[in-house]
Parts: sequence; C-alpha cells; structure tokens
Amino acid sequence: MTIKLNSDKELVDKINKELDKNYILYGKRYCPCAIIKDDDSVCICKEFRERESNGPCNCGKYIKTL
Repeated sequence: MTIKLNSDKELVDKINKELDKNYILYGKRYCPCAIIKDDDSVCICKEFRERESNGPCNCGKYIKTL
C-alpha cells in the first residue's frame, strides 16, 4: 500500500491553508472535512490510514494505492 500526495497542487494548497487555520484555532492540523476534532481526525486521519481500499482521502489531499 502506498500513500502519496495528490498531484493537484491547487487542491493541496487549499487544503493546507485549511489545515493551518485549524492549527491556529485548535492547536492541531485537523482534517478540514472532520466534524469531530480529535486525535483520529488529525491529518492524515485515522479513517484514511486504516481504509483498505484505493482512492483519495475525504478531503482529497492524499491518495492511497494498493
């Protein structure tokens, strides 16, 4: 299994800005699409890391290939 950064630089930049905002507000880089702000939703979120299927994470910053 491989996790790589999305090649869409504009999307990654947008997500990084949201992660930075969350860091300023909450002290951690919580996934911008996470409703609950806890350790499981810090980027790269637990849900994505544990998923066993190919594809992007919820926000699209990372892509998993098997």
